[in-house]
Amino acid sequence: MSTDVRPSRYPFWQVLITLLVGPIGIGVIGSVVVSIVVALAMTLTSGHGLDPAAIERASKSFPVIATSLVMTAIGFIAGPVGLALLTKRPVAETIGLRPRPHPGLLVLAPIGTLALGPTSDRIVQLAERFIPTWTFGALAQIDEIAARYPTLLLLPFLALCPGFGEEIVFRGFIQRWIGRGALAVVVSGLAFAMIHVDPHHVLGVVPLGLYLAWVADRADSTWPTIVAHVTNNAVAVIAVKSVGASATPEHATDVMLASGLGVCVATMFAITALTRGVSAESRP
Repeated sequence: MSTDVRPSRYPFWQVLITLLVGPIGIGVIGSVVVSIVVALAMTLTSGHGLDPAAIERASKSFPVIATSLVMTAIGFIAGPVGLALLTKRPVAETIGLRPRPHPGLLVLAPIGTLALGPTSDRIVQLAERFIPTWTFGALAQIDEIAARYPTLLLLPFLALCPGFGEEIVFRGFIQRWIGRGALAVVVSGLAFAMIHVDPHHVLGVVPLGLYLAWVADRADSTWPTIVAHVTNNAVAVIAVKSVGASATPEHATDVMLASGLGVCVATMFAITALTRGVSAESRP
């Protein structure tokens, strides 16, 4: 058997089955089914019976949200890891956890991600203004959950689970399977945004998805994007706990938007300088 562990060496049918069984089957469908079961169980044990209003309240509660996030992360990770194990290929190389990146990337990638925050907020604000009905209220629901529960309880579910699960499947597996370059970056970034489902959330996540995909392409490693993603989500949770809202106030957005974009561009130049030695043929 070939020792080449590049995801691009996996046949298309293996990749398709992996995505159907892991990210879609266990991650998306599994999380929905399990979340429904948890919501129904919470409703029955509350003594209210199967009252529609009680079921709706339970479906928006932290236990259900946390269950969904855990199931999604498990599915996203289990698919690529399971494929690597079944085909007897090294897991770490298959999902981009080797080679180890330059330590500077683990600092620069999160800075660039955080600097894009005002851009994402502005996009969400524009979506709320021009397409106000194109939303399921996901962002408001996340803010409500984050404001209600302790930070230490929230971080594993809202930061670690998405940070590891989503990066492993989108940057570590899908992007590496496509290859390196603009096509892989765009597909990875947009697919990552689409998984957030809510149109307002999807639009706000596009800059982050494209940036993380670009970082993964430059670094040829998933570690910088995992660190950046976890950091971004953790800071967002802490910000909501501190100020009570995830969006940047409109009067402050212009200055913060320009400053953030400037910092992001600076980090991209620095990342480019650090990764000049990472050639197009360096993928293990």
